[in-house]
Amino acid sequence: MWQTISQQLSLVGLTLPADLAVVGEDGQPDVDIAQELSQQVSIARFVSDSIGRGIAKAQVEMEMEAQMDSKNFEIARLWDRLHYYDAVNREMSQRNQESLELTRRERQRRKRRQRWVWGSIAAVITVGTAALAWSYLPTVQGSSGEDHFEATEHDHETK
Repeated sequence: MWQTISQQLSLVGLTLPADLAVVGEDGQPDVDIAQELSQQVSIARFVSDSIGRGIAKAQVEMEMEAQMDSKNFEIARLWDRLHYYDAVNREMSQRNQESLELTRRERQRRKRRQRWVWGSIAAVITVGTAALAWSYLPTVQGSSGEDHFEATEHDHETK
C-alpha cells in the first residue's frame, strides 16, 4: 500500500521514502517525512500557482495583442479615410477658387461690355443731338457749307 501511494505521488512530483518505518537516531519515528511531504506540497502549489499566473498572463497578453492589432487596423483605416477627405477637401477648395475666379472674370467682362454699350449709346445720343441741333440752326445765305464748298471748287478751277 505504501508503495502504491509513493508511486502515485511520484506522478505528481512528490517523493516518499521507500520504507515507512523510518526511525530516527533516538528510536522515535521520523516526523521529518511529514514535514518534507508538506514542504513538497507547498513547493508544488507555489510552482502550480506561478505557472497558472504565467499562463493567465500569456492569455491576457495574447488577447490584448489581438485587440491592439484590431485597434491599429481601425486607426490605419481612419487615417486613410482622413487623408481621402483631406484630398477631397483640397480639390473642392481648388474648384471653388476656380469658380470664383471664373465668376469674377465674367463680371469684369460684363462690366466692360456694359460700359462699351453705354458709351456707344452716349456717343450716338451726342452725335444725334449734334446732327439735330445742326439741322435746326438757321442757315445764312452764302455761309452754308455747300456754298462754301462750291466757292472753293470754283476758285480752284479758275486758277
